[in-house]
Amino acid sequence: MARENTGPNSFNPCGYYVGSSIFVRLLPYLEQQVLARAYNTSLTNWVADNSTVGASGLSVLWCPSDGAISGLHVQYPGWGWDGSTQILTYTSYAGSMGNFCKVPITISSPSQHMAVLNQADGLFFYLGWPGINPPVPPNPIAPQNPGGIRPASLASITDGLSNTLAFGEKAHGKFSQVPDIYGSIDFQYNGAWVSGNFGDTLFSTIFPMNPFGRIGDDPNPNGDYFYSYDNQEDDFSVAASSFHPGGCNFAFADGSVRFLRESVNCWPYNPTTGKPTNVSYDPSSCLFSVQPTQGVYQALATRARGEVVSSDQY
Repeated sequence: MARENTGPNSFNPCGYYVGSSIFVRLLPYLEQQVLARAYNTSLTNWVADNSTVGASGLSVLWCPSDGAISGLHVQYPGWGWDGSTQILTYTSYAGSMGNFCKVPITISSPSQHMAVLNQADGLFFYLGWPGINPPVPPNPIAPQNPGGIRPASLASITDGLSNTLAFGEKAHGKFSQVPDIYGSIDFQYNGAWVSGNFGDTLFSTIFPMNPFGRIGDDPNPNGDYFYSYDNQEDDFSVAASSFHPGGCNFAFADGSVRFLRESVNCWPYNPTTGKPTNVSYDPSSCLFSVQPTQGVYQALATRARGEVVSSDQY
Protein backbone atom coordinates (compact mmCIF):
# COMPACT_ATOMS: atom_id res chain seq x y z
CA MET A 1 0.00 0.00 0.00
CA ALA A 2 2.60 2.55 -0.97
CA ARG A 3 4.31 4.39 -3.74
CA GLU A 4 7.68 2.94 -4.61
CA ASN A 5 10.77 4.60 -6.00
CA THR A 6 12.78 3.00 -8.77
CA GLY A 7 16.43 2.91 -9.80
CA PRO A 8 19.26 3.29 -10.18
CA ASN A 9 19.37 2.55 -13.89
CA SER A 10 21.47 3.26 -16.94
CA PHE A 11 19.81 6.62 -17.47
CA ASN A 12 20.82 7.93 -14.05
CA PRO A 13 22.92 5.45 -12.08
CA CYS A 14 23.27 7.74 -9.04
CA GLY A 15 19.64 8.59 -8.32
CA TYR A 16 16.22 7.24 -7.48
CA TYR A 17 13.00 8.44 -8.98
CA VAL A 18 9.30 7.96 -8.59
CA GLY A 19 8.30 4.48 -9.66
CA SER A 20 5.22 2.97 -11.21
CA SER A 21 1.72 3.70 -10.00
CA ILE A 22 -0.48 1.62 -7.74
CA PHE A 23 -2.44 0.66 -10.84
CA VAL A 24 0.62 -0.89 -12.45
CA ARG A 25 1.05 -2.98 -9.29
CA LEU A 26 -2.64 -3.93 -9.43
CA LEU A 27 -2.52 -5.16 -13.04
CA PRO A 28 -2.52 -8.89 -12.11
CA TYR A 29 -5.70 -8.30 -10.11
CA LEU A 30 -7.33 -6.46 -13.03
CA GLU A 31 -6.88 -9.47 -15.33
CA GLN A 32 -4.00 -7.72 -17.07
CA GLN A 33 -1.21 -10.23 -16.52
CA VAL A 34 0.26 -9.57 -19.98
CA LEU A 35 0.78 -5.87 -19.22
CA ALA A 36 2.08 -6.70 -15.74
CA ARG A 37 4.75 -8.96 -17.19
CA ALA A 38 5.65 -6.37 -19.84
CA TYR A 39 6.47 -3.65 -17.29
CA ASN A 40 10.11 -3.42 -16.18
CA THR A 41 9.95 -2.29 -12.54
CA SER A 42 13.70 -1.68 -12.38
CA LEU A 43 13.32 1.27 -14.74
CA THR A 44 11.42 4.52 -14.67
CA ASN A 45 8.14 4.80 -16.58
CA TRP A 46 9.50 7.15 -19.18
CA VAL A 47 11.76 4.91 -21.25
CA ALA A 48 11.19 2.83 -24.36
CA ASP A 49 11.06 -0.44 -22.38
CA ASN A 50 7.88 0.68 -20.61
CA SER A 51 6.33 2.83 -23.31
CA THR A 52 4.00 0.08 -24.58
CA VAL A 53 2.45 -0.36 -21.14
CA GLY A 54 2.08 3.38 -20.66
CA ALA A 55 0.33 3.73 -24.02
CA SER A 56 -2.16 0.98 -23.20
CA GLY A 57 -5.27 2.64 -21.87
CA LEU A 58 -7.41 0.64 -19.43
CA SER A 59 -11.16 1.18 -19.65
CA VAL A 60 -11.54 -0.02 -16.05
CA LEU A 61 -9.81 3.23 -15.02
CA TRP A 62 -12.18 5.46 -16.97
CA CYS A 63 -15.24 6.75 -15.13
CA PRO A 64 -18.31 6.57 -17.43
CA SER A 65 -19.14 10.18 -16.53
CA ASP A 66 -15.65 11.37 -17.49
CA GLY A 67 -16.23 11.22 -21.24
CA ALA A 68 -13.09 13.08 -22.31
CA ILE A 69 -10.78 10.38 -20.95
CA SER A 70 -12.13 7.42 -22.89
CA GLY A 71 -9.51 6.45 -25.46
CA LEU A 72 -7.51 9.63 -24.87
CA HIS A 73 -3.91 9.29 -26.11
CA VAL A 74 -1.40 12.15 -26.06
CA GLN A 75 1.86 11.57 -27.93
CA TYR A 76 5.18 13.21 -27.01
CA PRO A 77 8.02 12.46 -29.49
CA GLY A 78 11.41 12.40 -27.76
CA TRP A 79 9.86 12.90 -24.33
CA GLY A 80 11.34 9.75 -22.82
CA TRP A 81 14.49 9.89 -20.75
CA ASP A 82 16.15 7.83 -23.47
CA GLY A 83 14.71 9.97 -26.27
CA SER A 84 11.85 7.58 -26.96
CA THR A 85 8.36 8.60 -27.96
CA GLN A 86 5.95 8.45 -25.03
CA ILE A 87 2.19 8.06 -25.39
CA LEU A 88 0.19 8.99 -22.32
CA THR A 89 -3.15 7.43 -21.42
CA TYR A 90 -5.06 8.40 -18.31
CA THR A 91 -7.10 7.46 -15.26
CA SER A 92 -10.25 8.86 -13.63
CA TYR A 93 -9.24 7.37 -10.27
CA ALA A 94 -6.44 7.89 -7.77
CA GLY A 95 -5.15 6.51 -4.51
CA SER A 96 -5.45 8.47 -1.29
CA MET A 97 -2.18 9.88 -0.01
CA GLY A 98 -3.95 11.45 2.97
CA ASN A 99 -3.31 15.03 3.93
CA PHE A 100 0.48 15.20 3.81
CA CYS A 101 2.83 13.39 1.46
CA LYS A 102 6.10 14.97 0.41
CA VAL A 103 9.22 14.23 -1.55
CA PRO A 104 11.88 16.30 0.23
CA ILE A 105 12.94 19.21 -1.99
CA THR A 106 15.87 19.89 0.31
CA ILE A 107 17.77 16.99 1.86
CA SER A 108 19.86 18.55 4.61
CA SER A 109 20.35 15.34 6.57
CA PRO A 110 19.02 11.79 6.79
CA SER A 111 16.98 12.76 9.87
CA GLN A 112 15.33 15.67 8.05
CA HIS A 113 14.62 13.42 5.06
CA MET A 114 12.98 10.82 7.31
CA ALA A 115 10.95 13.46 9.15
CA VAL A 116 9.46 14.56 5.83
CA LEU A 117 8.59 11.02 4.78
CA ASN A 118 7.07 10.23 8.17
CA GLN A 119 4.48 12.98 7.68
CA ALA A 120 2.71 10.64 5.26
CA ASP A 121 -0.64 9.87 6.89
CA GLY A 122 -2.67 8.17 4.13
CA LEU A 123 -2.56 4.73 2.52
CA PHE A 124 -0.39 5.47 -0.51
CA PHE A 125 2.79 7.49 -0.23
CA TYR A 126 6.45 7.81 -1.14
CA LEU A 127 8.74 5.33 0.58
CA GLY A 128 11.98 7.19 -0.02
CA TRP A 129 15.28 5.51 -0.88
CA PRO A 130 15.27 1.71 -0.99
CA GLY A 131 17.28 0.00 1.73
CA ILE A 132 20.02 -1.34 -0.49
CA ASN A 133 23.63 -2.23 0.16
CA PRO A 134 25.88 -0.66 -0.99
CA PRO A 135 24.19 2.72 -0.58
CA VAL A 136 23.38 5.09 -3.41
CA PRO A 137 26.54 6.50 -5.05
CA PRO A 138 27.20 10.22 -4.35
CA ASN A 139 24.98 12.59 -6.30
CA PRO A 140 23.98 16.26 -6.00
CA ILE A 141 20.58 15.45 -4.48
CA ALA A 142 21.68 13.10 -1.74
CA PRO A 143 25.35 12.42 -0.97
CA GLN A 144 24.30 9.27 0.88
CA ASN A 145 21.30 7.01 1.12
CA PRO A 146 19.10 9.05 3.49
CA GLY A 147 16.71 6.19 4.19
CA GLY A 148 13.14 5.16 3.56
CA ILE A 149 9.96 4.14 5.36
CA ARG A 150 7.85 1.00 5.29
CA PRO A 151 4.65 0.83 3.24
CA ALA A 152 1.28 0.89 4.94
CA SER A 153 -0.23 -2.45 5.86
CA LEU A 154 -3.72 -3.48 6.91
CA ALA A 155 -2.48 -3.74 10.49
CA SER A 156 -1.26 -0.14 10.36
CA ILE A 157 -4.78 1.19 9.61
CA THR A 158 -5.65 1.65 13.27
CA ASP A 159 -8.36 4.22 12.51
CA GLY A 160 -10.42 1.36 11.05
CA LEU A 161 -10.82 0.08 7.50
CA SER A 162 -14.35 1.48 7.22
CA ASN A 163 -13.12 4.95 8.26
CA THR A 164 -10.12 5.22 5.93
CA LEU A 165 -10.16 6.37 2.31
CA ALA A 166 -8.32 4.18 -0.19
CA PHE A 167 -9.30 5.52 -3.64
CA GLY A 168 -11.19 8.48 -5.00
CA GLU A 169 -12.27 10.03 -8.28
CA LYS A 170 -10.42 12.58 -10.41
CA ALA A 171 -12.42 14.33 -13.13
CA HIS A 172 -9.80 14.38 -15.85
CA GLY A 173 -12.15 16.06 -18.29
CA LYS A 174 -12.27 19.11 -16.02
CA PHE A 175 -8.51 19.64 -16.05
CA SER A 176 -7.35 22.81 -17.76
CA GLN A 177 -6.26 22.56 -21.40
CA VAL A 178 -4.53 25.95 -21.18
CA PRO A 179 -0.84 26.23 -20.15
CA ASP A 180 -0.19 27.71 -16.70
CA ILE A 181 2.67 30.09 -15.92
CA TYR A 182 5.11 27.17 -16.08
CA GLY A 183 3.77 25.94 -19.41
CA SER A 184 2.19 22.92 -17.73
CA ILE A 185 -1.13 21.72 -19.19
CA ASP A 186 -3.07 19.72 -16.63
CA PHE A 187 -5.20 17.91 -19.20
CA GLN A 188 -2.12 16.52 -20.93
CA TYR A 189 0.59 16.41 -18.24
CA ASN A 190 -1.43 15.09 -15.28
CA GLY A 191 -3.34 11.85 -14.81
CA ALA A 192 -1.10 9.33 -16.62
CA TRP A 193 -2.19 5.98 -15.20
CA VAL A 194 1.30 4.40 -15.05
CA SER A 195 2.91 7.30 -13.17
CA GLY A 196 3.35 7.51 -9.40
CA ASN A 197 3.53 11.32 -9.38
CA PHE A 198 1.17 13.33 -7.17
CA GLY A 199 -0.81 14.85 -10.01
CA ASP A 200 -1.23 11.55 -11.82
CA THR A 201 -2.48 8.70 -9.63
CA LEU A 202 -2.73 10.19 -6.13
CA PHE A 203 -5.09 12.68 -4.52
CA SER A 204 -4.75 14.68 -1.32
CA THR A 205 -7.43 15.83 1.10
CA ILE A 206 -5.36 18.89 1.95
CA PHE A 207 -7.65 20.60 -0.58
CA PRO A 208 -11.46 20.36 -0.71
CA MET A 209 -12.99 17.93 -3.18
CA ASN A 210 -14.35 19.27 -6.47
CA PRO A 211 -12.14 22.38 -6.30
CA PHE A 212 -13.23 23.72 -9.70
CA GLY A 213 -15.11 26.96 -9.10
CA ARG A 214 -14.62 26.71 -5.33
CA ILE A 215 -10.97 27.75 -5.05
CA GLY A 216 -8.39 29.35 -7.26
CA ASP A 217 -6.04 27.21 -9.34
CA ASP A 218 -2.63 27.68 -7.71
CA PRO A 219 0.31 26.37 -9.79
CA ASN A 220 2.91 27.09 -7.07
CA PRO A 221 3.41 30.70 -8.19
CA ASN A 222 5.94 31.39 -5.41
CA GLY A 223 7.91 28.23 -5.98
CA ASP A 224 7.32 27.03 -2.42
CA TYR A 225 6.04 23.62 -3.57
CA PHE A 226 3.50 23.46 -0.76
CA TYR A 227 2.39 19.97 -1.73
CA SER A 228 4.36 19.20 -4.87
CA TYR A 229 7.89 18.33 -5.85
CA ASP A 230 7.84 19.84 -9.33
CA ASN A 231 5.87 22.44 -11.26
CA GLN A 232 3.31 20.16 -12.89
CA GLU A 233 0.95 19.55 -9.98
CA ASP A 234 -1.49 22.18 -8.75
CA ASP A 235 -4.37 22.17 -6.31
CA PHE A 236 -6.84 21.06 -8.99
CA SER A 237 -4.79 18.07 -10.15
CA VAL A 238 -4.09 16.72 -6.67
CA ALA A 239 -7.62 17.09 -5.28
CA ALA A 240 -10.43 14.54 -5.57
CA SER A 241 -13.05 15.56 -8.13
CA SER A 242 -15.89 14.18 -10.22
CA PHE A 243 -18.67 14.99 -12.65
CA HIS A 244 -21.28 13.92 -10.10
CA PRO A 245 -23.34 16.81 -8.69
CA GLY A 246 -22.43 17.69 -5.13
CA GLY A 247 -19.64 15.25 -4.33
CA CYS A 248 -17.43 12.31 -5.26
CA ASN A 249 -17.34 8.54 -4.93
CA PHE A 250 -14.66 7.05 -2.70
CA ALA A 251 -13.56 3.49 -2.06
CA PHE A 252 -12.73 2.80 1.58
CA ALA A 253 -10.13 0.38 2.87
CA ASP A 254 -12.85 -2.14 3.79
CA GLY A 255 -13.85 -2.39 0.12
CA SER A 256 -17.02 -0.32 0.40
CA VAL A 257 -17.75 2.54 -2.00
CA ARG A 258 -19.52 5.60 -0.66
CA PHE A 259 -20.53 8.98 -2.03
CA LEU A 260 -19.19 11.89 0.02
CA ARG A 261 -20.85 15.26 -0.36
CA GLU A 262 -18.94 18.47 -0.90
CA SER A 263 -20.63 19.79 2.22
CA VAL A 264 -18.78 17.31 4.46
CA ASN A 265 -16.95 19.10 7.28
CA CYS A 266 -13.57 20.21 5.95
CA TRP A 267 -10.56 22.25 7.03
CA PRO A 268 -11.00 26.00 6.43
CA TYR A 269 -9.17 27.15 3.32
CA ASN A 270 -8.09 30.25 1.46
CA PRO A 271 -10.49 30.49 -1.51
CA THR A 272 -7.80 32.11 -3.67
CA THR A 273 -5.07 29.49 -3.31
CA GLY A 274 -7.01 26.57 -1.83
CA LYS A 275 -4.44 26.19 0.95
CA PRO A 276 -5.91 25.31 4.36
CA THR A 277 -5.67 28.25 6.75
CA ASN A 278 -4.86 25.99 9.71
CA VAL A 279 -1.76 24.57 8.03
CA SER A 280 1.65 26.17 7.62
CA TYR A 281 4.58 24.88 5.61
CA ASP A 282 8.31 25.46 5.99
CA PRO A 283 9.96 25.18 2.54
CA SER A 284 13.43 24.96 4.08
CA SER A 285 12.59 21.75 5.96
CA CYS A 286 9.63 20.58 3.82
CA LEU A 287 7.64 20.08 7.04
CA PHE A 288 4.00 20.94 7.73
CA SER A 289 2.51 22.10 11.02
CA VAL A 290 -1.20 21.96 11.79
CA GLN A 291 -3.39 23.91 14.17
CA PRO A 292 -5.99 21.43 15.51
CA THR A 293 -9.22 21.98 13.61
CA GLN A 294 -12.04 19.52 13.07
CA GLY A 295 -12.16 18.26 9.51
CA VAL A 296 -14.12 15.08 8.86
CA TYR A 297 -12.90 14.89 5.26
CA GLN A 298 -9.27 15.11 6.37
CA ALA A 299 -9.83 12.63 9.22
CA LEU A 300 -11.20 10.03 6.80
CA ALA A 301 -7.97 10.24 4.78
CA THR A 302 -5.64 9.35 7.65
CA ARG A 303 -4.90 5.77 8.59
CA ALA A 304 -3.63 6.09 12.17
CA ARG A 305 -4.29 9.55 13.63
CA GLY A 306 -6.84 8.33 16.14
CA GLU A 307 -9.67 10.64 15.02
CA VAL A 308 -13.17 9.55 16.00
CA VAL A 309 -15.49 9.78 13.01
CA SER A 310 -19.02 8.40 12.98
CA SER A 311 -20.90 7.54 9.80
CA ASP A 312 -23.55 10.19 10.46
CA GLN A 313 -20.87 12.87 10.00
CA TYR A 314 -20.58 12.06 6.32
